[in-house]
Parts: sequence; C-alpha cells; structure tokens
Amino acid sequence: MKEINLREYYPELYNEDSVISVSDEIAEMMRRSILEEKAYQRRLCRYQAYYSLDYALTAENERALLDDEMPEDIQEQKERRRKLQKAFRTLTLSQQRRIYKRYFLCMSCAEIARSEGYTISAVCNSIHRSLKKLKKNYDL
Repeated sequence: MKEINLREYYPELYNEDSVISVSDEIAEMMRRSILEEKAYQRRLCRYQAYYSLDYALTAENERALLDDEMPEDIQEQKERRRKLQKAFRTLTLSQQRRIYKRYFLCMSCAEIARSEGYTISAVCNSIHRSLKKLKKNYDL
C-alpha cells in the first residue's frame, strides 16, 4: 500500500492535504495519468501556432505573404494586430502575465495559481475578466 496526497492530483478540489492509502497499482496508474496529461499539454502547445503580440513583419515575411495574400489582407492583419496590442496594453501587469502563461505557455489555471500563490478560482476569474476586457477594448 502506498500513501498519496489527493491535493497533488486534484488541486481544484482539495485546498488542504488529504492523504489516503491506495494499492501500488492504483498509485502507479495515477502517476502515469498525470505524466500523460502533461505530455499531452506539451504536444498541444508545441504543435499549435503561437505568435507574439509584438511580432513585426519583416521584409522576408512580407514577401512570402505577398505571394499568397492581397495587399488589403496584409493591411487588415496589421490593423488587427495593432488593435490587439493596444487592447492588451489596457490590462494590468498581473492580467497580462496570466494571459501569457495561460495561452502562450499552455499552463493550466491550477499551475498558474500554484506559481503565483493564489486560489484557482481567483486566477480563472481574473483570466475570464481579462478576456472580457480584451474583447471590449478590441472592439472599440
């Protein structure tokens, strides 16, 4: 029998340590499921296209874009990027940091909460409010 802390496996549900005894097979299965989930999150992040908000078009990128897109499309992309950067700058530093960690570093709300010392619900609510604020300021 092996003792495991449920708080490590379910941080959203357990705010305090809760230790239980489980068989070795169950403990190994739970450990493997955590590793598989982390590997999945890394693959998800690795194979999706993420771009920096301050990404600037260089001459090489513009030439490649001109082959596929019309000049109006390029201008529209620049305008959207400029509006998004402007909207992103209206967020507080903590909101910017949490949005960056959540969507660019692919961290879960639980991981962000653990790293910043806040509750998961506080971090999730902050991210939700940040996205609403981004949408509102982007549409202006």
